[in-house]
Amino acid sequence: MEHEKNRREYEKVTEYIYNMIASKEVMAGSRIPSERDIAANLSVSRNSVREAIRMMDSMGVLECRQGAGNFLCGNINRGFRQVLDMLFLLHETDMEDICRFRHSVEKTVYDMAYERRDNNLYITRMGEAAHKFENASAAQQTALDKEFHYMLIKAAGNHFLEIFMESISDIYQGWVNAVLSDIPNDDMQALKESHSGIYKSLKDGDYDAGTAAINAHYQTIDKVIFGNDKPES
Repeated sequence: MEHEKNRREYEKVTEYIYNMIASKEVMAGSRIPSERDIAANLSVSRNSVREAIRMMDSMGVLECRQGAGNFLCGNINRGFRQVLDMLFLLHETDMEDICRFRHSVEKTVYDMAYERRDNNLYITRMGEAAHKFENASAAQQTALDKEFHYMLIKAAGNHFLEIFMESISDIYQGWVNAVLSDIPNDDMQALKESHSGIYKSLKDGDYDAGTAAINAHYQTIDKVIFGNDKPES
C-alpha cells in the first residue's frame, strides 16, 4: 500500500514538472521550484520529489547542481546514451549493430542535407574539416572526423536526429579513435577520399556520388574494425 502511494506521488511530481515545461513556466537553463516548494504545492513527501528529480536528471531533462538547485537542461542525449550503455551491459546489442545502424541513419541524414544544400553554412564547414583532415596528425584527425560528421548532421536541419546521433557518436567515437590511431595508409586514404566525396557531392549536387561515398566510408570502417571487406548498399 505504501509502495503504491509513493508511486502515485512520484508520478504526480513528474507530471507537475512536465506541465511546467509544456506551459513554458520554466525554460532551458532556468531553475525549477525547490524540493520543499514542490512537496508543499502537491502535498507529497519530499522523498517522492527527490525520486522524481533523480529520474529526470538521469534522463537528461534536469541537472542537479549541488547547493544551487535543480535546473532544466534538456540534455536528452544523455538519457539515450545511458540506454545504449545498458544495452551493451546486457549484451542486447554490440559494436557491429551500432555501426550498421549509424551507416543507415547517416544515409538518411545525407538525404536531408542534400535537400538543404543551397547556401548551407554547415556544408561549408564540412569542406573545411575534410580539407584539414588531409594533412592532420592522428590526434587532430580524430577531432576533425567528429567535426565532419557532426556538420553533416547539422546540415540536415533535424534536431531530433542531431540529439539521437550525438548519443550514438559518444559511444561510436571511441572505436573511431582506435581505428584512426592504427589504420593502414591505404585505408586512411580511402577515408580521406570518402570525406572529400561526401562534401563535393553536396557542393556539386551529385546525389549518387554522395551515397556512394558514404557507403565507401562505412565499408572502410567495417574492413578495419571487423575485417569485413564486402561492399554495402
